Amino acid sequence: MWLYAITQGIGSAREIARLVKTDVAFRWIVGDVTVGHHKLSDFRVGHRDVLVPPADNARSIEDLKRRGEAPEVIAWRERMETPEAKDCIALVQVCAS
Repeated sequence: MWLYAITQGIGSAREIARLVKTDVAFRWIVGDVTVGHHKLSDFRVGHRDVLVPPADNARSIEDLKRRGEAPEVIAWRERMETPEAKDCIALVQVCAS
């Protein structure tokens, strides 16, 4: 769910918890189960190495490197640009729409 939320520009556990109640795509992802913001936040903290989004909308990995962005942010962006990650994001978007 975090991956989908991040691709939609959402980085707040509270916002995701609200969307799970009102948005069809988020309800589909969680299987229509109630998810609280505390659990979402705990998950994100526990998986920070995978879920650290870039600090802003840098256009490329090279932009991040030039600005001296943290290595974990660069690694996150590189993982999101792999063909596998793009396929996964596309599948979630199609299934959720």
